[in-house]
Amino acid sequence: MKRLLPALVCLTLALKEQLGDKRDIARTLYNMAGIHVEQHNLVESLRLYRQTLELREAIDDKVGVGDSLLGIGLVYDARDNYPLALEFFRRALAIFEQGGGGEDGLLEAW
Repeated sequence: MKRLLPALVCLTLALKEQLGDKRDIARTLYNMAGIHVEQHNLVESLRLYRQTLELREAIDDKVGVGDSLLGIGLVYDARDNYPLALEFFRRALAIFEQGGGGEDGLLEAW
């Protein structure tokens, strides 16, 4: 199942790209980034989180932007780059405090 999941996510991404739904594309890329984190492929995870950030900023998805910033911060934290992780955590927290991430996002950021 572990090998099948990335393939299914890639197939899902291809279908969503055909439909042109940027919100769903960003969500799928975000999920792919999470898979790469679990596989300890932090370089690819960071690339995907940054891609989701760009997409979510383009469509003004504040909750998604906060989640993407949090994901980037978690990758930098895993890479022991604490100053950069803190920068992204603070940016995410600012969005969550403005109501962009709900209570769950705020709690996760802390």
